[in-house]
Amino acid sequence: MTATRVAHVPRPSRAAAALAARFGPPAVDPRVTGVVLGRFGLGPRARYRNLRLARRSLNLVVETSCGTKVVKAYRPHWSHGSVRCGHSILVQLEEIGFPAVRLVRSADGATWTNVGQQIFAVFDFVPGTNYSIAFLRRRDRLWLTEVAGRTLAGLHRSLDGFVPSGAHHMGFAAPAGPRRRNVAWHAARLEELVRQSVDHPSPTVAPHVAPLIARSSRVLDEIDRLEHLLENAALPRLVVHGDYGLHNLVFPRVDLAVPVDFELSRFDWRLFDLVSVLGKHRYRGGHYDVDSMVAFLGAYSRGFALTPDERRLLPEVWRLYKLQAAVQYWNSYFETGGPVRKLTSALDSIAQADLVAEQPAILHRLVQGADG
Repeated sequence: MTATRVAHVPRPSRAAAALAARFGPPAVDPRVTGVVLGRFGLGPRARYRNLRLARRSLNLVVETSCGTKVVKAYRPHWSHGSVRCGHSILVQLEEIGFPAVRLVRSADGATWTNVGQQIFAVFDFVPGTNYSIAFLRRRDRLWLTEVAGRTLAGLHRSLDGFVPSGAHHMGFAAPAGPRRRNVAWHAARLEELVRQSVDHPSPTVAPHVAPLIARSSRVLDEIDRLEHLLENAALPRLVVHGDYGLHNLVFPRVDLAVPVDFELSRFDWRLFDLVSVLGKHRYRGGHYDVDSMVAFLGAYSRGFALTPDERRLLPEVWRLYKLQAAVQYWNSYFETGGPVRKLTSALDSIAQADLVAEQPAILHRLVQGADG
């Protein structure tokens, strides 16, 4: 393709989100924004707008004396260690020249600041188009999917061997050793989540937590089994994005994708990043867009081939990732006070874990696609 864009029409939900972002109240208090920008040597101008791509964190686009910037407020429970991990990855990407969102530094080199108990950072605004949740021609969607696959392969390959600083609460702490959220963590959290769910007074929540409670023992047993099965497998660990997909890619051109939102980036199995992306290729009814999944994995593999163990163990890693995600969505609901969609996402993750048994042909095609 030689065009700078592909034809796309925003879906109604996307248009509504854009209007809400444009006309809603600022995601970050302008007075706090002024304080944050001042610490980075920037002077805000009058124009503010919410970043419509953001959902989990609060992001405000600001016109400053040094161009357009994004002020990001991290979630209240996010630790300095998790922020330091993500920022060290972004600094490394900048040093090697890989296209990604760039951090703004203060005069003393700091990449974040605290206002009260909350952590803030400032980023350069990435111009371009985000094509997620848009109506696209089929050939264009497959093209963008292949670009996304090549880009993630380049990201992984560029960071292979780099160990981030800080201490992200997910993934591994080092090239060898146990996962931070191991079986013991999942066992303790599930016990507490069952107790909190039983005690939860809201009748609107009960239909969602009841099936989670009923499946909690089976989920923990399966996480335990899979962790022991995979603990000695030769699965490459490297820096993963953590939430990769079209929703976190900005396209300055249709052949160039710039990853953004490295909040969940960490040291982990690279298969976890791939499973995370592949699981997003689903229609509203729960059916998978297998052609897009194969296109993505094929493009990725041509740029950074999977090992024989990764191809062989992809179904087991898929299942472990989805079951762990179910616990983490459930945990996040109580940790942050909602919304209910986190509980529905937990149930959906369990359903996706069952794909290995219920639709083995999909995993078979993916393994074939991983041959590039």
